[in-house]
Amino acid sequence: MAHLVLTLMGPFEALLDGQVATGFQSVKVRALLAFLAVEMGRPHAREKLAGLLWPNVPDDCAHHSLNQALSSLRRAIHDDAAIPPFLIVSRQCVQFNRSSSYWLDVEAFEGLVGWRGDRLAGWEGNGSLNGECAGQAVAMYRGSFLEGLSVVDSPAFEEWALVQQERLHRLALEAMQQLAEACAVRGDVAQALYYARRQLELDPWLEEAHVQVMHLLALAGRRSEALAQYSICRQLLARELAVEPAASTTRLFQLIRDGNTTDWWQPVSGRPYAPTPPQQPLHPV
Repeated sequence: MAHLVLTLMGPFEALLDGQVATGFQSVKVRALLAFLAVEMGRPHAREKLAGLLWPNVPDDCAHHSLNQALSSLRRAIHDDAAIPPFLIVSRQCVQFNRSSSYWLDVEAFEGLVGWRGDRLAGWEGNGSLNGECAGQAVAMYRGSFLEGLSVVDSPAFEEWALVQQERLHRLALEAMQQLAEACAVRGDVAQALYYARRQLELDPWLEEAHVQVMHLLALAGRRSEALAQYSICRQLLARELAVEPAASTTRLFQLIRDGNTTDWWQPVSGRPYAPTPPQQPLHPV
């Protein structure tokens, strides 16, 4: 039984029985597979697929191009040898077969972070985070959705890909934020800082992540670094967005600067980083 592994977060990659699948004749063949896989929950009319990827050509030409792309795609993934096949193809519709032997990183990622329709579930009912699952999800997030794959003559596909990119990016950031807080709750500030800083690797202008780093550095007694993080945040926001940090961020900076060990204790989410704040004053800069 052929097994297909699709990795779409980061550069497109398809593995068939552990080997890189070759034979994708064009970017649009890859785009077609990505769209069908992510949108596997329903069948897609051939005319809509043709219009999605070949919007600026006559209908007959678009349908012919779709037929060629489907044939190329089925050869590339050895669909005729797969039992059951990866694609369900009829004269009217095409659908990725959920019953086939496949693994899709987007689907696995959503399951690990507990995605619920349009948001991250994250914190379980008892107030704890499933850190193992969230950690696996964060490790799975290699980069932006379909990074480097662009169908320049299909605005509709590009818009769809952008929506997916932004949604997955947001989920990854939320998972990292919650993981940072969960690590800090159990006293692992070094790991918490790792997840907080990973947020800034993905989005250097995310003020909430800068605030989280400031909190964690102050929690670790590294007051000078926490104050320096505020300066970095302020410079980035001014240079790239022409705005100042929020008043609450500036207030946090002032509290840390003044050695306050209690008033700055609440993180962005409102969950405390530890059961009680430290009793010792922060180390001087």
